[in-house]
Amino acid sequence: MVEDGKAKITQNNKKRPHNFYKGKMNKRPKFGKESQQANCWECGKPGHLKRDCTIWKRKMARNGGKQGHGESSQGQSKKGNCTQIAHNSVLNFVEMVSEIFCVQTDDSWWIDLGASRHVCKDRCLFKTFKEDDNGEVLYMGNDSMAKVLGVGQVEILLSSGKSLVLRDVLYAPELRRNLVSRVILNRLGFKLVFESDKFILSKGGVFVGLGYLCNNMFKLSVINDVKDFVYVVNHDS
Repeated sequence: MVEDGKAKITQNNKKRPHNFYKGKMNKRPKFGKESQQANCWECGKPGHLKRDCTIWKRKMARNGGKQGHGESSQGQSKKGNCTQIAHNSVLNFVEMVSEIFCVQTDDSWWIDLGASRHVCKDRCLFKTFKEDDNGEVLYMGNDSMAKVLGVGQVEILLSSGKSLVLRDVLYAPELRRNLVSRVILNRLGFKLVFESDKFILSKGGVFVGLGYLCNNMFKLSVINDVKDFVYVVNHDS
């Protein structure tokens, strides 16, 4: 339509009325089926708009419903419930959904690519522990929630013989898997390299541990029977 309009203007050079274009430049284009194929401005993926992006909604929730510069008020109204919760509790997220409630009796640790915190389901695995009665909750990808009953420090003995110490780990017994947040590991200088069906964990160029793909998730290779290990790798080293 734009090209046709230009062609008509070129062929007809008659003087237009002074207010001919008034109000036309401010008209917004109508979004049809083409908009559904446009890329999201937040995550870059096609098929949805930014206001419907789950990643953007989670950022809104982490900020307590507050928006950054240039955000519309529409997003805030859609997140009204999360905004109300944010005033009374801390918002934490994990990406895993379908496998997170499966029955599991071992002490395996799984890498969660989008979790905002480390999460442990077993109280006995904590080296230090502090009960939490502040109403803190854990949000999962399917919009379900799990109560957080405490926070503490957990030490994981890896198959490499090294011990990985996790701090500020949430205790959520309703979950069925222990989760390690890749986001936190990266922030603390750890590097995870994924290749095919395995990954390597290192820090400062030093090998720390490894893991394997199991049931579409990456699991740390750990030792449940503690005998000996080389040295401890924690958040401060």
